[in-house]
Amino acid sequence: MAQYDVFENPGRNPAIPYVVDVQSPSLDGYHRRMVVPLVLRTALPDIHHATLNPIFVIEHKQCVLHPLEMVSVPASKLGKPVHSLSAHANTLIGAIDMLISQG
Repeated sequence: MAQYDVFENPGRNPAIPYVVDVQSPSLDGYHRRMVVPLVLRTALPDIHHATLNPIFVIEHKQCVLHPLEMVSVPASKLGKPVHSLSAHANTLIGAIDMLISQG
Protein backbone atom coordinates (compact mmCIF):
# COMPACT_ATOMS: atom_id res chain seq x y z
CA MET A 1 0.00 0.00 0.00
CA ALA A 2 1.54 3.28 -1.09
CA GLN A 3 0.92 6.84 -0.04
CA TYR A 4 -1.39 8.58 -2.57
CA ASP A 5 -2.87 5.32 -3.89
CA VAL A 6 -6.56 5.61 -4.75
CA PHE A 7 -9.00 2.88 -3.71
CA GLU A 8 -12.65 2.18 -4.29
CA ASN A 9 -14.52 3.53 -1.29
CA PRO A 10 -15.24 0.70 1.16
CA GLY A 11 -18.21 2.75 2.43
CA ARG A 12 -21.73 2.86 1.04
CA ASN A 13 -22.09 6.42 -0.19
CA PRO A 14 -22.37 6.36 -4.01
CA ALA A 15 -21.35 10.05 -4.15
CA ILE A 16 -17.91 9.02 -2.81
CA PRO A 17 -16.61 6.39 -5.24
CA TYR A 18 -12.97 6.62 -4.12
CA VAL A 19 -10.64 7.46 -1.26
CA VAL A 20 -6.97 8.41 -1.43
CA ASP A 21 -4.46 7.14 1.12
CA VAL A 22 -2.50 10.11 2.47
CA GLN A 23 -0.72 8.38 5.35
CA SER A 24 3.06 8.64 5.60
CA PRO A 25 4.97 5.49 4.64
CA SER A 26 6.78 5.79 7.99
CA LEU A 27 3.52 4.65 9.63
CA ASP A 28 3.05 1.51 7.51
CA GLY A 29 3.30 -0.66 10.65
CA TYR A 30 -0.15 0.44 11.76
CA HIS A 31 -3.19 -1.55 10.68
CA ARG A 32 -5.15 1.58 9.81
CA ARG A 33 -4.76 4.11 7.01
CA MET A 34 -5.68 7.79 6.88
CA VAL A 35 -7.76 8.40 3.76
CA VAL A 36 -9.43 11.42 2.18
CA PRO A 37 -12.69 10.99 0.24
CA LEU A 38 -12.79 11.75 -3.47
CA VAL A 39 -16.35 12.97 -4.00
CA LEU A 40 -18.08 13.13 -7.37
CA ARG A 41 -17.92 16.69 -8.68
CA THR A 42 -21.65 16.58 -9.40
CA ALA A 43 -22.31 15.92 -5.69
CA LEU A 44 -20.37 19.05 -4.63
CA PRO A 45 -21.35 21.75 -7.14
CA ASP A 46 -20.75 24.62 -4.69
CA ILE A 47 -17.15 23.80 -3.72
CA HIS A 48 -14.84 26.27 -5.43
CA HIS A 49 -11.69 26.32 -3.31
CA ALA A 50 -8.91 25.13 -5.61
CA THR A 51 -6.34 24.62 -2.85
CA LEU A 52 -8.53 22.83 -0.31
CA ASN A 53 -10.64 20.94 -2.85
CA PRO A 54 -8.63 20.15 -5.98
CA ILE A 55 -10.33 18.15 -8.72
CA PHE A 56 -8.87 14.90 -10.08
CA VAL A 57 -10.09 12.61 -12.84
CA ILE A 58 -10.25 8.99 -11.68
CA GLU A 59 -11.49 6.38 -14.16
CA HIS A 60 -13.14 9.12 -16.29
CA LYS A 61 -14.95 10.62 -13.27
CA GLN A 62 -14.30 14.15 -11.98
CA CYS A 63 -13.72 13.82 -8.24
CA VAL A 64 -13.17 16.51 -5.62
CA LEU A 65 -10.75 15.98 -2.74
CA HIS A 66 -12.68 16.55 0.49
CA PRO A 67 -10.14 16.73 3.35
CA LEU A 68 -12.75 17.95 5.84
CA GLU A 69 -14.08 14.37 5.73
CA MET A 70 -10.68 12.69 6.28
CA VAL A 71 -10.94 9.45 8.25
CA SER A 72 -8.90 6.49 9.46
CA VAL A 73 -9.97 3.08 8.11
CA PRO A 74 -8.69 -0.47 8.60
CA ALA A 75 -6.10 -1.17 5.90
CA SER A 76 -7.76 -4.53 5.28
CA LYS A 77 -10.89 -2.73 4.00
CA LEU A 78 -9.11 -0.93 1.16
CA GLY A 79 -8.44 -3.71 -1.33
CA LYS A 80 -6.26 -3.09 -4.38
CA PRO A 81 -5.48 0.41 -5.66
CA VAL A 82 -7.28 1.54 -8.81
CA HIS A 83 -5.13 4.63 -9.44
CA SER A 84 -2.30 6.68 -7.97
CA LEU A 85 -2.17 10.41 -7.32
CA SER A 86 1.54 10.36 -6.45
CA ALA A 87 2.23 12.78 -9.31
CA HIS A 88 -0.02 15.24 -7.43
CA ALA A 89 1.65 14.83 -4.01
CA ASN A 90 2.27 18.56 -3.59
CA THR A 91 -1.38 19.34 -4.37
CA LEU A 92 -2.59 16.78 -1.82
CA ILE A 93 -0.16 18.01 0.84
CA GLY A 94 -1.20 21.60 0.12
CA ALA A 95 -4.86 20.77 0.72
CA ILE A 96 -4.17 19.04 4.04
CA ASP A 97 -1.74 21.77 5.06
CA MET A 98 -4.42 24.40 4.44
CA LEU A 99 -6.81 22.41 6.61
CA ILE A 100 -4.51 22.15 9.62
CA SER A 101 -2.27 25.24 9.39
CA GLN A 102 -2.67 28.17 11.72
CA GLY A 103 -4.45 31.13 10.28
